Amino acid sequence: MVDMWIRVEDGLPEVFRNERGELLPFLVSENHSLFPHSAFYDGKAWTDDTGELDVTHWMPLPRPP
Repeated sequence: MVDMWIRVEDGLPEVFRNERGELLPFLVSENHSLFPHSAFYDGKAWTDDTGELDVTHWMPLPRPP
């Protein structure tokens, strides 16, 4: 399976919490950012340790090796 970036305009994560109610991390790309990084979606906004983000694309985190 090939992981693909999803444009925010095309859809947002339908599942963003695990079975314990914790937010799931996603790999995101923001406007004006050179590198993707992990962030959380809470059903309304994208956030990380710095606050709300301007995310343009997202994808589930790949499985660890």
